[in-house]
Amino acid sequence: MVAERMTRYNRDRDLGALWPGLRPAALAAAQVEIEGVVRAVLAGDKPRPLAADTEAAAYALKIACFTTGTGALLGYWTANAIVETSPRVGALLAHELEQGRKRAARIEREVGPAFDALIARDITPVVLKGFHAARTCYSEPGVRPVADVDVLVPPERVRDAETALRDAGFIPTTPPHVDPRRHYKRHWRAAHVDPRHFSVEGIDARSPWELDLHVSFDRAFPGGIARLDRLAGHCDEWVVAGRRLMVPVHPLLLLVLACHTSDGLKSIRLMRLIDIVQVIRLDSIAAALDWDAVLRAFHDSRTARFTYPALALAEDLAPGTVDARVLAAARSASSPMARRVVSRLRPGGMSAGRTSFAMALMWARGPVAMLHVLVLHAAREIALGPRSLGTTLRMIAHRMLTGALSLGAPDERRQ
Repeated sequence: MVAERMTRYNRDRDLGALWPGLRPAALAAAQVEIEGVVRAVLAGDKPRPLAADTEAAAYALKIACFTTGTGALLGYWTANAIVETSPRVGALLAHELEQGRKRAARIEREVGPAFDALIARDITPVVLKGFHAARTCYSEPGVRPVADVDVLVPPERVRDAETALRDAGFIPTTPPHVDPRRHYKRHWRAAHVDPRHFSVEGIDARSPWELDLHVSFDRAFPGGIARLDRLAGHCDEWVVAGRRLMVPVHPLLLLVLACHTSDGLKSIRLMRLIDIVQVIRLDSIAAALDWDAVLRAFHDSRTARFTYPALALAEDLAPGTVDARVLAAARSASSPMARRVVSRLRPGGMSAGRTSFAMALMWARGPVAMLHVLVLHAAREIALGPRSLGTTLRMIAHRMLTGALSLGAPDERRQ
């Protein structure tokens, strides 16, 4: 049933296939409500209670927890009397927290053999993004959902790393992705992990997870590359479950998170912005974050424009978090289209089911690059399966009439 719903949504981009009975307006309203709660907690204020008077409202809130990635975190805040809820919502959030805790423990247990196999071959992996953030930015790992464990190894050791993963019982789920823009990247899954997804409505401890093997910090955008490898020396030792691993430290850490969030604005955006706010605040207190070093890193890695959406939305969510000079530099380096797109987004929004060409084009520079991005984006988002030209054109017309497809960015602040 879940697989069928995912297939239909991937084919038609119909939210009704993914979440039957959900009204987009109700989802948007629930996302705004959750964003308001997060804003208040981050500001040290008492948020208004989370409530849902009807089954439809509770369902919309449940899906909003899933799309923003905040269900388990809200459950933790509720359990610790930081957020008040109605009984119906409290039960929903308690379930999300329980599943988040079970899933975090399961992933840590199942990824252990992969770490051990890499270390046994004298490869110390660098752990990136969610798995690291969950264990450093929050009171417990289970409040931050993770679908992948991102691991980076030296490019000259990638074949050894693949052998180590196979020895640990992992199998590749994709061919190696290698090109001059994205270097090598490959997804791996433990052979015993059930590949089925058990829910598209919330955290489910049983759903699969993958290990993403990287050899580069660089991140390719539709209109350029964030040259993060130029900051590769900014890594330090990190111990998790008794294993000595490596993780990025500032300024690389902040730029990795910001580029990742900017490039994935449709996926658990609010949770990723909370990551950025938390890592800035915690490391500012510890004097580990030097904003002058961030400005120098912008220059060295040419990443300022790629960080702008994430840093601007993080500052929107928690005013006073991002250094004004850094935010101004990122904004100045971004394109006019990027600035317009960001001005229409909310930290807690998602624009589910909507395709915006502007969100792809905002990275491109020059008409040739924009045309290239437009063609690639259209091919990926519209021609999702073999169709006749007439069927494709009718689908495009329908999506444009319903607002699911637009040239401009969806205005989440008016939804």
